Amino acid sequence: MKLKVPKTFRSTDTQIVRAFTKTELTRVLRLAELAGRLKERQRTYQVEKRTSLNGMIKNILDLESQLSACPCAESALRRRYGKQVEDLTAKDYWVFFRSPPETWRWLCGREGWFVFDYEKLKTKAFIVTIRN
Repeated sequence: MKLKVPKTFRSTDTQIVRAFTKTELTRVLRLAELAGRLKERQRTYQVEKRTSLNGMIKNILDLESQLSACPCAESALRRRYGKQVEDLTAKDYWVFFRSPPETWRWLCGREGWFVFDYEKLKTKAFIVTIRN
């Protein structure tokens, strides 16, 4: 069975259709794979904890912010920040994170990269790139 992958997406905020470059499409597919794997894991949780990963999954699927943070391949992130992550592999996922606007107003905002272990689906590291 072949999977049809859209080469464009419609932004939920701006209603603009955007085309992907080959590199961006590869990154989008990896992010979608991670979100799907986290959803599968979440289904195994107890009923009261089944929404615990929703915030992270929503952040992963915010393709506009993910692609604006890094329109390049994850290999560029590995080269730049890889020395800060213990046991980093080429399969690990990189997810951009920016704390909510109110945390920046309260002077405790953070921005950076979560590194998820490919096998265990657990966070290996959070690399802070901006802090106020």
